[in-house]
Amino acid sequence: MSTDSTSAMGTTGGSVSSQRIKIVLLGEQNTGKTSIVTRFVYDHFVPAYAATIGIDFLSKVVTVNGKTMRLQLWDTAGQERFRTLMPSYIRDSSAAIVVYDITSPESFEKVKDWIKDIKELRGDKAIIMIVGNKTDLLDKRKVSYDEGEEEAKKLECLFCETSAKNGDNINDLFNTVSTELMKNLEPVPVNDKRKLLNIENLWSSLFTCLIGAQIVHIPVIYKCC
Repeated sequence: MSTDSTSAMGTTGGSVSSQRIKIVLLGEQNTGKTSIVTRFVYDHFVPAYAATIGIDFLSKVVTVNGKTMRLQLWDTAGQERFRTLMPSYIRDSSAAIVVYDITSPESFEKVKDWIKDIKELRGDKAIIMIVGNKTDLLDKRKVSYDEGEEEAKKLECLFCETSAKNGDNINDLFNTVSTELMKNLEPVPVNDKRKLLNIENLWSSLFTCLIGAQIVHIPVIYKCC
Protein backbone atom coordinates (compact mmCIF):
# COMPACT_ATOMS: atom_id res chain seq x y z
CA MET A 1 0.00 0.00 0.00
CA SER A 2 1.48 3.32 -1.06
CA THR A 3 0.34 6.55 0.56
CA ASP A 4 0.24 10.33 0.21
CA SER A 5 -0.75 12.63 3.07
CA THR A 6 -3.55 15.08 2.49
CA SER A 7 -5.54 17.64 4.41
CA ALA A 8 -9.27 18.12 3.97
CA MET A 9 -8.59 20.70 1.27
CA GLY A 10 -6.38 18.80 -1.15
CA THR A 11 -3.60 16.35 -1.83
CA THR A 12 0.13 16.65 -1.55
CA GLY A 13 0.84 14.41 -4.49
CA GLY A 14 -0.56 11.97 -7.03
CA SER A 15 -3.98 11.76 -8.62
CA VAL A 16 -6.84 11.08 -6.27
CA SER A 17 -9.60 8.59 -6.97
CA SER A 18 -13.19 9.70 -6.59
CA GLN A 19 -13.56 7.00 -3.95
CA ARG A 20 -13.57 8.72 -0.59
CA ILE A 21 -13.73 6.35 2.34
CA LYS A 22 -14.80 7.40 5.81
CA ILE A 23 -13.13 5.50 8.65
CA VAL A 24 -14.08 6.36 12.21
CA LEU A 25 -11.76 5.61 15.15
CA LEU A 26 -13.51 4.80 18.41
CA GLY A 27 -12.49 3.70 21.88
CA GLU A 28 -11.98 4.92 25.40
CA GLN A 29 -9.95 7.98 26.31
CA ASN A 30 -6.13 7.61 26.31
CA THR A 31 -6.05 4.47 24.19
CA GLY A 32 -3.97 6.20 21.50
CA LYS A 33 -6.46 6.87 18.70
CA THR A 34 -4.96 10.25 17.83
CA SER A 35 -1.43 8.82 17.97
CA ILE A 36 -2.39 6.02 15.57
CA VAL A 37 -3.83 8.47 13.05
CA THR A 38 -0.85 10.84 13.38
CA ARG A 39 1.63 8.00 12.96
CA PHE A 40 -0.17 6.76 9.86
CA VAL A 41 -0.62 10.14 8.17
CA TYR A 42 2.64 11.85 9.15
CA ASP A 43 4.80 8.95 10.41
CA HIS A 44 5.26 10.97 13.57
CA PHE A 45 4.64 10.40 17.28
CA VAL A 46 3.98 13.11 19.84
CA PRO A 47 4.52 11.76 23.40
CA ALA A 48 2.25 14.27 25.15
CA TYR A 49 -1.10 14.62 23.40
CA ALA A 50 -4.00 16.59 24.82
CA ALA A 51 -7.27 14.67 24.82
CA THR A 52 -9.29 15.07 21.64
CA ILE A 53 -12.15 17.52 22.09
CA GLY A 54 -15.07 16.58 19.89
CA ILE A 55 -13.89 15.22 16.54
CA ASP A 56 -10.67 15.66 14.52
CA PHE A 57 -10.38 14.88 10.83
CA LEU A 58 -7.40 13.89 8.68
CA SER A 59 -7.18 12.51 5.17
CA LYS A 60 -4.68 10.31 3.40
CA VAL A 61 -4.50 8.97 -0.14
CA VAL A 62 -3.64 5.27 -0.38
CA THR A 63 -3.15 2.83 -3.23
CA VAL A 64 -4.25 -0.76 -2.74
CA ASN A 65 -3.80 -3.37 -5.46
CA GLY A 66 -3.26 -0.61 -8.01
CA LYS A 67 -6.42 1.27 -7.05
CA THR A 68 -6.40 4.64 -5.32
CA MET A 69 -8.74 5.85 -2.61
CA ARG A 70 -8.78 8.68 -0.13
CA LEU A 71 -9.20 7.62 3.48
CA GLN A 72 -11.03 10.17 5.60
CA LEU A 73 -9.96 9.41 9.17
CA TRP A 74 -12.30 10.64 11.89
CA ASP A 75 -10.59 10.67 15.28
CA THR A 76 -13.25 10.77 17.99
CA ALA A 77 -13.08 11.77 21.64
CA GLY A 78 -13.27 8.94 24.14
CA GLN A 79 -14.82 10.92 26.98
CA GLU A 80 -18.35 10.03 28.05
CA ARG A 81 -19.61 13.60 27.57
CA PHE A 82 -19.03 13.33 23.81
CA ARG A 83 -20.83 10.00 23.30
CA THR A 84 -23.95 11.71 21.97
CA LEU A 85 -21.89 12.87 18.96
CA MET A 86 -20.78 9.38 17.96
CA PRO A 87 -23.90 7.96 16.22
CA SER A 88 -23.87 10.56 13.45
CA TYR A 89 -20.23 9.73 12.63
CA ILE A 90 -20.67 5.97 12.86
CA ARG A 91 -23.85 5.87 10.80
CA ASP A 92 -22.32 6.93 7.47
CA SER A 93 -18.86 5.43 7.99
CA SER A 94 -17.37 2.82 5.66
CA ALA A 95 -15.39 1.13 8.44
CA ALA A 96 -14.71 1.48 12.14
CA ILE A 97 -11.50 0.97 14.11
CA VAL A 98 -12.04 0.34 17.82
CA VAL A 99 -8.91 0.93 19.89
CA TYR A 100 -8.07 -0.31 23.37
CA ASP A 101 -4.92 -0.02 25.47
CA ILE A 102 -3.22 -3.37 26.18
CA THR A 103 -2.21 -2.01 29.61
CA SER A 104 -5.83 -1.15 30.47
CA PRO A 105 -8.31 -4.01 31.02
CA GLU A 106 -11.00 -1.37 31.50
CA SER A 107 -10.57 -0.05 27.96
CA PHE A 108 -10.63 -3.64 26.66
CA GLU A 109 -13.88 -4.37 28.50
CA LYS A 110 -15.50 -1.40 26.78
CA VAL A 111 -14.69 -2.74 23.30
CA LYS A 112 -17.82 -4.87 23.14
CA ASP A 113 -19.97 -1.84 23.97
CA TRP A 114 -18.43 0.11 21.08
CA ILE A 115 -18.97 -2.85 18.74
CA LYS A 116 -22.59 -3.11 19.84
CA ASP A 117 -23.15 0.57 19.02
CA ILE A 118 -21.52 0.18 15.61
CA LYS A 119 -23.55 -2.87 14.65
CA GLU A 120 -26.79 -1.26 15.79
CA LEU A 121 -26.08 1.67 13.47
CA ARG A 122 -24.30 -0.09 10.59
CA GLY A 123 -25.57 -3.66 10.72
CA ASP A 124 -23.74 -6.96 11.08
CA LYS A 125 -21.82 -6.51 7.82
CA ALA A 126 -19.96 -3.45 9.06
CA ILE A 127 -16.17 -3.62 8.58
CA ILE A 128 -14.71 -3.37 12.08
CA MET A 129 -11.10 -3.68 13.19
CA ILE A 130 -10.30 -4.11 16.88
CA VAL A 131 -6.86 -2.74 17.73
CA GLY A 132 -4.82 -3.38 20.86
CA ASN A 133 -2.49 -0.38 21.04
CA LYS A 134 0.69 0.39 23.03
CA THR A 135 2.60 -2.85 22.44
CA ASP A 136 5.74 -0.86 23.26
CA LEU A 137 4.63 -1.21 26.91
CA LEU A 138 4.95 -4.99 27.06
CA ASP A 139 6.18 -4.92 30.65
CA LYS A 140 2.86 -3.29 31.62
CA ARG A 141 0.64 -5.51 29.47
CA LYS A 142 -2.63 -6.53 31.14
CA VAL A 143 -4.49 -7.83 28.08
CA SER A 144 -2.83 -10.66 26.16
CA TYR A 145 -2.75 -10.95 22.38
CA ASP A 146 -4.79 -14.16 22.61
CA GLU A 147 -7.49 -12.41 24.66
CA GLY A 148 -7.77 -9.66 22.07
CA GLU A 149 -7.85 -12.09 19.16
CA GLU A 150 -10.45 -14.29 20.84
CA GLU A 151 -12.69 -11.31 21.58
CA ALA A 152 -12.43 -10.18 17.96
CA LYS A 153 -13.44 -13.65 16.75
CA LYS A 154 -16.46 -13.67 19.06
CA LEU A 155 -17.51 -10.24 17.83
CA GLU A 156 -16.74 -11.17 14.20
CA CYS A 157 -14.21 -8.38 13.75
CA LEU A 158 -10.72 -8.03 12.34
CA PHE A 159 -7.90 -7.79 14.88
CA CYS A 160 -4.35 -6.57 15.26
CA GLU A 161 -2.02 -5.03 17.83
CA THR A 162 -0.05 -1.84 17.24
CA SER A 163 2.39 0.60 18.73
CA ALA A 164 1.78 4.17 17.62
CA LYS A 165 4.98 5.10 19.45
CA ASN A 166 7.21 2.71 17.48
CA GLY A 167 5.04 2.57 14.36
CA ASP A 168 4.64 -1.21 14.67
CA ASN A 169 1.80 -2.57 12.49
CA ILE A 170 0.30 0.88 11.84
CA ASN A 171 0.56 0.60 8.06
CA ASP A 172 -0.55 -3.04 8.20
CA LEU A 173 -3.63 -1.97 10.15
CA PHE A 174 -4.78 0.50 7.51
CA ASN A 175 -3.68 -1.76 4.67
CA THR A 176 -5.92 -4.53 6.00
CA VAL A 177 -8.89 -2.21 6.45
CA SER A 178 -8.34 -0.63 3.01
CA THR A 179 -8.14 -4.05 1.36
CA GLU A 180 -11.43 -5.10 2.98
CA LEU A 181 -13.03 -1.84 1.87
CA MET A 182 -11.73 -2.23 -1.67
CA LYS A 183 -13.62 -5.52 -1.98
CA ASN A 184 -16.88 -3.66 -1.45
CA LEU A 185 -16.23 -0.61 -3.61
CA GLU A 186 -18.10 0.01 -6.84
CA PRO A 187 -17.22 2.49 -9.60
CA VAL A 188 -18.61 5.95 -8.85
CA PRO A 189 -20.89 7.43 -11.57
CA VAL A 190 -19.81 10.75 -13.11
CA ASN A 191 -22.67 12.66 -11.48
CA ASP A 192 -21.70 11.29 -8.07
CA LYS A 193 -18.08 12.37 -8.67
CA ARG A 194 -19.32 15.92 -9.19
CA LYS A 195 -21.36 15.72 -6.01
CA LEU A 196 -18.33 14.50 -4.06
CA LEU A 197 -16.26 17.38 -5.43
CA ASN A 198 -18.94 19.86 -4.37
CA ILE A 199 -19.08 18.30 -0.91
CA GLU A 200 -15.29 18.56 -0.57
CA ASN A 201 -15.43 22.24 -1.57
CA LEU A 202 -18.14 22.76 1.02
CA TRP A 203 -15.93 21.14 3.68
CA SER A 204 -13.16 23.53 2.71
CA SER A 205 -15.38 26.52 3.29
CA LEU A 206 -16.90 25.26 6.54
CA PHE A 207 -13.79 24.08 8.39
CA THR A 208 -10.39 25.63 8.99
CA CYS A 209 -7.12 23.67 8.77
CA LEU A 210 -4.74 24.26 11.63
CA ILE A 211 -1.51 25.66 10.16
CA GLY A 212 1.23 23.04 9.88
CA ALA A 213 -0.66 20.18 11.52
CA GLN A 214 -3.33 20.20 8.79
CA ILE A 215 -5.97 19.02 11.22
CA VAL A 216 -9.58 20.00 10.75
CA HIS A 217 -11.17 20.51 14.15
CA ILE A 218 -14.91 20.39 14.59
CA PRO A 219 -15.80 22.52 17.62
CA VAL A 220 -18.32 21.31 20.14
CA ILE A 221 -21.08 23.84 20.75
CA TYR A 222 -22.55 24.03 24.22
CA LYS A 223 -25.94 25.58 24.90
CA CYS A 224 -26.72 27.30 28.12
CA CYS A 225 -29.70 25.80 29.91
